[in-house]
Amino acid sequence: MTYRQTVVGVISQGKEFLVVQKPHWKGYWDFPQGGVEKGESLEQALRRELGEELNTQKFGEVIFTGITYKQPFSFETLKHYPNKGFIGKELFYFVVSYLGNNEDIKLGDDLCDKKWCREEELFKFTYQESREHLPGILEFMKLNKLI
Repeated sequence: MTYRQTVVGVISQGKEFLVVQKPHWKGYWDFPQGGVEKGESLEQALRRELGEELNTQKFGEVIFTGITYKQPFSFETLKHYPNKGFIGKELFYFVVSYLGNNEDIKLGDDLCDKKWCREEELFKFTYQESREHLPGILEFMKLNKLI
């Protein structure tokens, strides 16, 4: 059993970040993310996932933060996604700027809502696992003058 490679897109525009919600996330928000398919690079997978989940390709350069995390699947997660031999997911965090308008974003079938929030709000709304990595992601973005 292995961990599924999963790409996470920390999308920013100015001083705001895009977070999305799935119906079964019970009030929590997170960054758009999805699994890497066979033969894809991590960047290709992220661009594909962003296109599927947000129905737009109006993004700038995709930059890997160097932050990864292995997250075992919870019982709750397994109820919503059939187990395909994976015991969890290995998350690869990327940052990318959004170049379009809010109206250009049309949510895919597995998302129920989206919102833009400021840095301090990220620590209130996102899952605990995501919050643990936010300081490193935000520091990376500031050091590279991305926010």
